[in-house]
Amino acid sequence: MQQAGDDLGSGVIWKVTKRLTDVFILIAGVGLFLMMMHVVLDVLARALFRVALPGTIEVVSSYYMVMAVFLPLAMVQRRHAHIMVSLFTEWMSPRAVHRLDTLVRIVFALAAIGFAIATADVAIEKTIIQEKIATPDGFVLIWLSRWLLPISAAALAIVLLCQVAGLAGPRNPEFHTEESGD
Repeated sequence: MQQAGDDLGSGVIWKVTKRLTDVFILIAGVGLFLMMMHVVLDVLARALFRVALPGTIEVVSSYYMVMAVFLPLAMVQRRHAHIMVSLFTEWMSPRAVHRLDTLVRIVFALAAIGFAIATADVAIEKTIIQEKIATPDGFVLIWLSRWLLPISAAALAIVLLCQVAGLAGPRNPEFHTEESGD
């Protein structure tokens, strides 16, 4: 897939957003690697020593999986790599497709902002009470992982708004191609 709009951005906000999404992908990759190592070690400990590593399920589900799912969202949007179905738009002119894409990005950005606000409220609440999960061996703090959702959603909203504002590439409707998804 051609990433036409990925490196054509301008302005400080877009450049900072690109760096931020790169960092998010790095963190998500590290999270996936840690999850793999944690699960493998748990399986080996169970098989060899008949002992489970404490908190494996809790850490995997509360941290690693959240990192893997939510942190890449802004990068996926930045690269125009979301799944697109062109069944209803293939008969439209490039200008109409561009207008529809812009409208969808605006609605998607508003939804991401709403999601960021709602999850930030939960993250604040869970931070105040120092949310944790009880395990047979003690407790695993999980309130920290609650902050990954509003941060990821806010980054996604910023990418979408940059794309709408034209900071992420040319505003020319003829720029839209099936390969770029822009």
